[in-house]
Amino acid sequence: MTAPHIALGAINLEAHDPTALADLWASVTGATPSPGGDSVYLPPAAANGFGMFFRPLYLPHHRLVERPRLLQVTKS
Repeated sequence: MTAPHIALGAINLEAHDPTALADLWASVTGATPSPGGDSVYLPPAAANGFGMFFRPLYLPHHRLVERPRLLQVTKS
């Protein structure tokens, strides 16, 4: 019996400047950012890599809001 393989498909990040953060991670990973609207997608840079989604951080009334965290794990 083989052990199941767990893979991280993508992570979602909020930022004041999603494009700048995506550019930073693109320089680290070597991937090419793909902007769409006010969000940016950074595809996996390698076969076993993971994608990254960057979207704007909206702060209602300029105060920090605690958001629930969600980690989705898939088994292949």
